[in-house]
Formats: sequence, C-alpha cells, structure tokens
Amino acid sequence: MSYSRLFVLLLMLATALTAERAAAVEPFDMVRALNALQSQMALGDISARDATSKQIERIEQTLPAVAPEAWKDPKNARAAAIYLLSGGSSGAVHNLLEAHAFSKDDEALISGSLAYAEGHSRDAAKLLQPIDPKTVSPILGGHLALVGGGLLIGADNPRALDLLDLARLLMPGSLVEEAALRRQISVIDGAHDPEKLLLLGRRYVARYRHSPFAPNFWDEFAASIARIALDIDEPLLVKFEELFREMNASAKFEVYLTIAQRAILNGRIALATDQTNRAEPFAESPAARNRLKLYNALVWAISGNFEDGLAGLELIDSKSLARADAELREIVTAAVKQLQESPDADAPKPAPISALPKQEAEATVAARSPIESSAQQAIADADAMLRKASEQ
Repeated sequence: MSYSRLFVLLLMLATALTAERAAAVEPFDMVRALNALQSQMALGDISARDATSKQIERIEQTLPAVAPEAWKDPKNARAAAIYLLSGGSSGAVHNLLEAHAFSKDDEALISGSLAYAEGHSRDAAKLLQPIDPKTVSPILGGHLALVGGGLLIGADNPRALDLLDLARLLMPGSLVEEAALRRQISVIDGAHDPEKLLLLGRRYVARYRHSPFAPNFWDEFAASIARIALDIDEPLLVKFEELFREMNASAKFEVYLTIAQRAILNGRIALATDQTNRAEPFAESPAARNRLKLYNALVWAISGNFEDGLAGLELIDSKSLARADAELREIVTAAVKQLQESPDADAPKPAPISALPKQEAEATVAARSPIESSAQQAIADADAMLRKASEQ
C-alpha cells in the first residue's frame, strides 16, 4: 500500500472518529463549558479569553454533527439559545431552525435568539420579552434578562434596570453580571440615586476590575460621576473617588479634569480647584501637562487672580486643545477681559478663593461684586454649548 493511500485512509478514519465524537457530545455540555470560560474571562483570566473564542468556534463546527433527535431535548435547544446569546455565530443554528430540528415549544426562543445574534433588535425583543427569565434555568434566565434589559435601554430605563438586576441575581460572578453592571452604569440616573450608582461601582471594582471590558466600565462610570459631581455632597464624592484608585493614570486625569470643567462652567471655584489639584499627579504626557496648565490658569482667572489667569491663558495654544477646552478658554478669557475693562477694574482685587478655607471661600463667593457675578453667569450660560462640544 502506498504512503499516499495510507494517508487518505488515516484521514478518513480520523474524520469518522471526529464525527462520532462530535455526535456523542451533548450541546448543553459544550455551552456550559463556554459559560464557565466566559466567567473566568470576566474575572481577569487572560488565557480564558483565547479559550473562549476557540470554544465558540468548536461549538459552531460541532453543531451540524449532533444527531437531529438531540435537538428535541429542551436542554439542548436552550443550550443553542444560550450559545447565540453568548456571542455565538448564527449559521449552524439558523440551518437547524430551517430544518425544523427544534420542538414547537422552543421555536420562539430559538428564533428570538437568532434575531438577536443577527442584529435584528426589534424582532428579538418581540420574540424574547414574553419569556419570563424567572421561569427557566438560571443560566438561560440570566442571558434573557441581560438581553431583555439591553433592548429596553432608552425606551424604558426603569424596566431595563430591573431586568439587569435580575440578570446579576441569576448569574453572579459571571460575564453576564459583568455586562449587566456596565449597562446599568450607562443608564442609571446618578443624580436621583447616587447611592445605587456607588453600589454598582463598588461591585464592579470588587469583582471585575481585571475584566478585558473594564476600560468600557471606567468610561461610563467616569462620565456618570462627572454628571453628578456638582449635585452631591463632598463626603459622597470622596466615596466615589476612592474607586478611582483602580483606574490608570490617564483615566484618573481625564475624570478629574472633566469634573473641574463642569465646576468652572457652574462657578464652583473650590471644587474646580480641588479637582485640578487632584489631576496634577497624573499628567504624564506633554498634552496632559499642557491641559493642566490651562485648567490652572482657568482656576486663577475665575478666582479673581485676573492678571495671572489671563497671562496663563494667553500662553496656551488653543490649536493643541480639544474643542471643549478651547471653547472654555475663549469664554473665560472674554469674561476676564470684560471685567478688566469695567468701571470697577481699578478696584482692589479680591484674594483668590482657592487660597481660602472652605467656609470662608463660600462666604467670599456669596459676597462677590455684581460684575464678577455677571461674569460667572456668562460662564454658566455657556454650559449647554460646552456640553454639546464635549459630546462631539
């Protein structure tokens, strides 16, 4: 027998064995292994990320070899749905659905999961939302609650938050909980419920700070803190800032200056000064140091140190700034120049508020002259414009 013929026979034997082995594997076992890998990935296991991708590929290749009668078993049908809701490819399951491999009881679940996997959100919502996550297994229920909550974001945020809470309850310590926390952070109204926002942040940092998706969490969390920083008391803001220790230097720098920007726009001089000072140790790049110079000059200007503030602002190259920062520089510069040209320009300059104790600083703000108050009002009036620029 020639080597080439022997090789062909061995290849045929290997193919047959592979098909036999695949047919013997229950889909629900493979999907259970997938979810275990995804949970390890969410907790920061670097090797699990690559293993997860390989497991998804393995499932996709194995599904067509599963005995047709196996799909009548609800455990396998629901495993197919979980696979799709976990990020699996839709091709093999789509073919099985067209071949009527699933029982009538499972067709709506499979169809809705396929619609979700293929990006048809409206169809997915229509088919999946009638299925109560609490009436199925915790793994399937967790995925259904996560997907259902995500599909409701923007349309019914309170209901979305309830479903995401349920997803976390059904699958704690998993990628489902990690994803649910990130979605909740993005939609919760922190101004009305800052304690819930703090609770969610603490949970994420405690369990998932090493997740590969943690940068997305920090983006959403920092934006949420920036939105509410002016509306919560200092002790609560300090509790939020304790969580920032887990952020990298550039992220810390960004969130502190974002809060400082909003404080400047709203005339909160003490808060603007505090946040600018907190940002200083994390200005590691030339661009960051240039931006820090800008904010120091802005704080000087709105604190009453007009000459130093204006001199500092004029040294900043606006072309090197992001649009929001460039707009802020122009607004404060115009306000300071207006004050210098006013009839009271020769009056004694008030002490910089940033140099005063907190209580004295607040009293000083309340006693500012009408001219300075009008300048601060002009800055506050630009809030909408700056917010819009920040989002672009």
